[in-house]
Amino acid sequence: MSKSTGFFVEAGEKAAKEHQRRGTWPVYETFEVRGEGRDLHVYAPFDPPPPPETGTGYVQIGQADRNRKGMYAPLRDEPDLFLRFAELGRKGRVSTAEMLDLMIDWVKKYGTLGVEDAEGRKQSLHGFITAAVEAARCLALYIAYTTPGEQREATIRKAQDDYGPVGAGRQRQYDEIKTIFEVMHTATSVLEEQCYPTIYRYPSEHGGTLSGFSQGWGFRSLLGAMYLQMMWLMADDAPRCKGPGCNNPIRIGEREGPHVDPATKTDAPRNYKTRVDKQFCSRSCKENYRYHNRIKPKREAERRQ
Repeated sequence: MSKSTGFFVEAGEKAAKEHQRRGTWPVYETFEVRGEGRDLHVYAPFDPPPPPETGTGYVQIGQADRNRKGMYAPLRDEPDLFLRFAELGRKGRVSTAEMLDLMIDWVKKYGTLGVEDAEGRKQSLHGFITAAVEAARCLALYIAYTTPGEQREATIRKAQDDYGPVGAGRQRQYDEIKTIFEVMHTATSVLEEQCYPTIYRYPSEHGGTLSGFSQGWGFRSLLGAMYLQMMWLMADDAPRCKGPGCNNPIRIGEREGPHVDPATKTDAPRNYKTRVDKQFCSRSCKENYRYHNRIKPKREAERRQ
């Protein structure tokens, strides 16, 4: 699991319990490519079941869609889906045919973004590319803003150069306040339109029955579900690792389970609570910080003498 993936998984688990992330989204098997130019899109046609045999005495009420593979819970089953979507927006210049293939692979696996029709059957290529680049920019600016120390300004400038300013005619600015407000505006706009609080039943501790109610999150589109993941990441106030080039959240005071330490590549069981003054996510980050801030400056000072 990459560090970025871990950010999303941990933030989602911290923000909402599993039963509060049960909202579902449809996935279809077959898509047809329709239109051209800015109207180029894919569409999942309705595939009704065969009519019942005559004389059976049965009446068909409603029709199932054989093209629908099923439903899944993106917030629960794919907690890092926003990250995967943003990665599509980082690919740079690709041909229309290549991007169409990427979009078809995405919608067959995760479904359409859902902002173009309520059933999630239609997805335009233009809308998909626009949303992916916006997600990539939002994530890049968030990472830049939360980058510690002297690297922050350079990281913000690079993110601005890579993705450009948001909105037509908006003057490019590199200050930190402008950056985080752009991230907040992007995320909030989608959340307000596509997401809503809802009520879920939660299971009894003894299993079997449902024993109570709790507040969870619902969404009108897959795009909304992904921006809930981004919201949880932004709202996660865990302190960040001080290791050079690392911005990994640190869990303070939480009991840690066994994990693989990046420095040794071996299992490092930790059945104790983390120290409240913990500053690094791993031994390798601690040693990297020590080298850059103590050993390397000391050696350079000795060479100058």
